[in-house]
Amino acid sequence: MIELMLFVYLIGLVKNLIPISVLIVSISIVFLIINFSSLAVEGEEILPKRLKIFFITSLFVFTSLIVFTPSKETAILLAGIYAGNDFLKQEEVSAKLKAVNEIIDMKLQKILKETKEKMIKE
Repeated sequence: MIELMLFVYLIGLVKNLIPISVLIVSISIVFLIINFSSLAVEGEEILPKRLKIFFITSLFVFTSLIVFTPSKETAILLAGIYAGNDFLKQEEVSAKLKAVNEIIDMKLQKILKETKEKMIKE
């Protein structure tokens, strides 16, 4: 259950980072455009190589964060699936579900048998 709480918390935390990520991506794009436009016009780059690598890396990382972060609804759905799956893996629950399934099968067979008998009589 702790994993589930941690998952939901991290999704909320990452969702709060989206506006900051958009800002960083925007700044990276602007600086890279300025750098490459100065290279085309003046023949020299304004940004040092390390800074250019930083902007390109941050562009890819934060764009990935923006694109691949699930929505709140998807995160809740995933958490529900995880919790349900975890619940169903418990042996006690599994045994009870198996017993309930057997009871349903017996009742269904009884109803089908009675229906067939009624159809034969008619």
